[in-house]
Amino acid sequence: MPASEYKLNDYWEFTFPTQTPATGAATDADALPTYRVYEENNDTAVATGDAVKRDDTNTTGYYAVRGQVTALAGYEVEKSYEVRVAAIMGGVTGSAVVGRFKVVAADVARDDVWTDALATTIGTMATCLAGITSLAAWLRGLSRKSTMDATAKTELNTGGGTYDETTDSNEALRERGDAAWVTATGFSTFDPAAQEVTPTTASKTGYALTSGERTSIATAVWASATRTLTSFGTLVADIVAAVWAGGTGDRTLTVTVHDDDGADVADAIVTLVNAAGDTVAGPLPTDNNGQRTFKRPDAETGTVSVRSTVAIGSGSAAYTMSGNTAVTVTVARAAVPAPANPDSYMLVIDVSKLDGNAVMPDSNMTITLIASDPDVLVDATAHLLYAQMDKAYNVTGGQCTIEIHEGAVGKRLRIKRNWTSLAASPQPKEDRWEATLIAPASGVDLYFADCNPRMVP
Repeated sequence: MPASEYKLNDYWEFTFPTQTPATGAATDADALPTYRVYEENNDTAVATGDAVKRDDTNTTGYYAVRGQVTALAGYEVEKSYEVRVAAIMGGVTGSAVVGRFKVVAADVARDDVWTDALATTIGTMATCLAGITSLAAWLRGLSRKSTMDATAKTELNTGGGTYDETTDSNEALRERGDAAWVTATGFSTFDPAAQEVTPTTASKTGYALTSGERTSIATAVWASATRTLTSFGTLVADIVAAVWAGGTGDRTLTVTVHDDDGADVADAIVTLVNAAGDTVAGPLPTDNNGQRTFKRPDAETGTVSVRSTVAIGSGSAAYTMSGNTAVTVTVARAAVPAPANPDSYMLVIDVSKLDGNAVMPDSNMTITLIASDPDVLVDATAHLLYAQMDKAYNVTGGQCTIEIHEGAVGKRLRIKRNWTSLAASPQPKEDRWEATLIAPASGVDLYFADCNPRMVP
């Protein structure tokens, strides 16, 4: 089968049927078939998982496998992969390779895309050349004054043209032009090289600038005090300030965001809304010092709004520009409950720290523990993970907290996020993440995002 091509972050997908070994009739497998993805010349699977039924209501024995091509999962550009599936049919296990694909760089056009583009280009060229029997005959007739092909000349003059190759072709025009240039008829005979320029200090014509004059010009256009042809000076800082300042005006508004303990809050999203209710700057994130600066006009009044980010509440404060102005907004961090068992940790899952997406409404997402190393799946009385598996936990304040026994530290844990998209036509969404749990640096709060989680199929 021909290999497909995918770029990083694309999704691959293949379908396949299952049949009973006895008759070959389409039949559902005893259980969901499994799949494994192998890289060329490598016996270790890049990805594994279960197939899903495709159109189960109207089909029998029809399955699909799908996965995302990410560097995090181990896929590499210019490497080839094959997808192998295995299914149990009436107690008999069978397997087959259902698809092959290659990962290509983002700037490499795939064959099907190139073919479509070529077909479009050819169609456009055909439209542009409509009415031309022979392009070569047209070009000869436009260039040479010898007798032009009759068909080409008729096509060229269609619609009332009077083209005559003996007078209008490039060759005919050149011959007449050469004769005119030799006699200079109708042309200026001014010779700049023969003209003497008298220097004058008033107009600077033919007169070199003094050192002071050169410095004055450079100062006006280049800020020569801090920059030279071999030093950027403050140029980079000036560009950064211009790009990230936010808004316009001759005054600086400095917004500082603290949590309820007085600590700086980085990456909080700050927006300015004026007294008329219009957004005039932002949304922009705070820096590592919890600050964001904006350029605003003097005497402007409005509200600084801090939008909810990872496990951090929202806040706002009024501002009035009077010269350079500073405003501090305090936001409350979501509290993490203490574990009920002294031998347990509180596993904290900040939903937006996994992939950087904004926190979704709490009622719109759940977290489920779906897999772990077998030796920590004990009974519920031992306060390990057995009781928590396959249970959906709600997200509150942008985070989900689950009590787990300290024996789970050092073990693999896989979670599943389920939510409904907020688009015009809402669709159910799902992704899965896996990490090896590490001991918390201090206290009893174990943050999943600190365990270097990776997205898995």
